[in-house]
Amino acid sequence: MERCPSCRARIREHLKCQRCGTDLGVLLQIAKEAQQAFDVSVINYGQDALTPALELAEQAVKLRRLPMYLQWYAFLQSREFSASGTEA
Repeated sequence: MERCPSCRARIREHLKCQRCGTDLGVLLQIAKEAQQAFDVSVINYGQDALTPALELAEQAVKLRRLPMYLQWYAFLQSREFSASGTEA
């Protein structure tokens, strides 16, 4: 998160916005959890663990709807569909 969601001021390394005083701690924690879920999803995919990768990608999207997370989740969904289609 680069800007305060309340006043759009640039965020430094503080847990409160320097301009408006908004508490950013919870939002920064959510962003961190989303990034971690995304990172582990990529690792799982690299280890051919598609189901956990998909679940973690979904968790990342639920926490934070960044374009990168959405695209990754859509990619994994298409891989799961094509993988389940070849098993039949």
